[in-house]
Amino acid sequence: MSYLDTPIGKISIVRFSVGVAVCLLVGVLALNSYTIVSAGTSKVQTTFGTVNPKHLGEGIHFPVNPMSDFDTFDTRNQRYEVNGLTIPTQDRFNSTGNVTVLYRIEDSKTPYIKQNYGTAEEFIDKTMRQHLRSIVRDEGRKIDDSRGLAQSDNTSVMQESTRVRLQEALDGTGISVQELLIQDIQFDQRIANQILQTQQRIQREEAEASQLRIMETQAKQVETKAYGEAKALNEKANAEAYQIEAKAKAEAAAILAKANAERDAMYAIADGNNKLTKSLTEAILEDKRIANEAILYGKSVGNVPHTVIGIDSELKAYGVPIATTK
Repeated sequence: MSYLDTPIGKISIVRFSVGVAVCLLVGVLALNSYTIVSAGTSKVQTTFGTVNPKHLGEGIHFPVNPMSDFDTFDTRNQRYEVNGLTIPTQDRFNSTGNVTVLYRIEDSKTPYIKQNYGTAEEFIDKTMRQHLRSIVRDEGRKIDDSRGLAQSDNTSVMQESTRVRLQEALDGTGISVQELLIQDIQFDQRIANQILQTQQRIQREEAEASQLRIMETQAKQVETKAYGEAKALNEKANAEAYQIEAKAKAEAAAILAKANAERDAMYAIADGNNKLTKSLTEAILEDKRIANEAILYGKSVGNVPHTVIGIDSELKAYGVPIATTK
């Protein structure tokens, strides 16, 4: 008979088993007596259906009730989108658009969210979604013409007004709306056709205007070229005329100079003759007369002069016969 079969042995086995079980239970409880909260999140503790009103922030928390459940809420900037949201306008046309909301959940409000809505997704669906749809539609009805949704100014005003109203509707719930965007507007098909026709007309007019500008530019270039060529020809003609005029002036000046020179020469000769004439005194003239008579006398044969040179002249030839006979 072994020791384990004895009463004492059996008691030892039971004690050992209980001890192991207790150790395992203590180990399990120890492993579940702390929790870690990651950065950008918050945890809410629920114990037997009761929500702890105090949230657990970032870091490690010890001890905690190992029998509690923990729900994690993301408290970083998040995005909520509603695609194809109907946007009615006063002209009774319904356009659609995609709406994006950038928001954050406040840490301190996570127990309230857990208590009243459950998870963060359920909270957003039951609060933000309903308010957002209602406000966007109401803001759309403030626009007279659905084509006004294509104007950035109208869209910007609508976005800001929707953001402010949505934040007011969510005050106290733990949601902080950072930004709201309305994008990708899709118009009613009838409006879309009108806009398309308008765009095509504008494009056609712009193309015609562009073609007209091209033609005007080409005409201007031709005009500029013709003007340049005419200017060049005019300048060339002016240069040639100037050269001809300059040549004519030069020739005229040369002729005038020659004429003046000849005139001056004649004046000089006449003046010289005049001076020479004035220089012929009576004595010189008498000498000339006597010399001339001497020449005549030298040829005379002593007869009565038959020839008188000049009617008024004093020169006479003595003894010079008119005819000689032998």
